[in-house]
Amino acid sequence: MAREKAIDQITLENKKELDDKLIDYNFSHYQELTAWLNGLGYEISKSSLHRYGKKLEKELENKL
Repeated sequence: MAREKAIDQITLENKKELDDKLIDYNFSHYQELTAWLNGLGYEISKSSLHRYGKKLEKELENKL
């Protein structure tokens, strides 16, 4: 069975806020966003967050 991704542990409310922050920050400031999520109690690495951000960025580009 596949291991659960760290990003999947984030509540929908926090994920929406994360998505908004990623867009507002133009898909940068990953260290700051990682610290924010860790402060909310999520165990997520900067690398994991960056992978998620790149995927989201690509999805948004494909919608244009």
